[in-house]
Amino acid sequence: MIKLSSFISKIFIIRDYLKSKKMFCHYKATMDSSHFFFNFPVKIVPFQQISSFEFFDYYSVFYYWVSDFLKDKDSLNILTLGGVKMGDAILSLKHNVTSIVLDDPLDRISKVRYIKHDVFYPLPFKDRTFDVFISPATLHLVGLGRYGDKLSPHTLFNFLNELRRVLRIGAEVFICIPLGKNVLIFNHHYIFEFDTILKIFKGFELVDYLVDEWAGVPGYASPTDLKALGMSISNKNYRHINKSRFTKNVDVSFLKPKEYKIIYLHFRFKSD
Repeated sequence: MIKLSSFISKIFIIRDYLKSKKMFCHYKATMDSSHFFFNFPVKIVPFQQISSFEFFDYYSVFYYWVSDFLKDKDSLNILTLGGVKMGDAILSLKHNVTSIVLDDPLDRISKVRYIKHDVFYPLPFKDRTFDVFISPATLHLVGLGRYGDKLSPHTLFNFLNELRRVLRIGAEVFICIPLGKNVLIFNHHYIFEFDTILKIFKGFELVDYLVDEWAGVPGYASPTDLKALGMSISNKNYRHINKSRFTKNVDVSFLKPKEYKIIYLHFRFKSD
């Protein structure tokens, strides 16, 4: 069975190689000797059909959403936890960005100030230091030990208490987390219902939110999501079954256990 599978695989490779060679012959025939690349060495590999569709992953959406709100502001003291380091780096062009990390990201080009710290413990900052807090797809992971952090069910609440201390009154808070039926998928992450999120963020006023119908499970969380890659191979123009990607729909009654959407939330800190 293995030998047959290997034989079939080689047949497909040969077929795709011949297709590439045929395409190259056509390509080369349209190039005269005066073309700058005419004498370049050539190596032909089997043909690869790559989808031109580029997924706008939810990290990118989140950072655009935040940046759009902050675009007219300068020199804010911003605290970040988790997320994409590129997003923090871009924000550091206009603002004073402090990023809490568990390991050194080896960023030697941006203006981000990195602090190695496990958020189970008190934050190493003075009271009322920050104007903005940003955390995409992280708060539902803390305390589960996945990244070498301390294993504790108290981490999220310890951190939020500390956040209330270090934020200035009126500070803007931007997060994104899984929205679904309340569940702990150990050792992966928590999923929260909308009302649960509001209770967790006591002392924070909800300013705005956006539900990403395409991100999550079932959905296409990022370009590296195996499901997304599989769909991109089978369907050049794949999309989530929901035509509208961004909604205000917080209803999760139709979701199965462990299924979720991604919700982007903008809070304003009112009091501790």
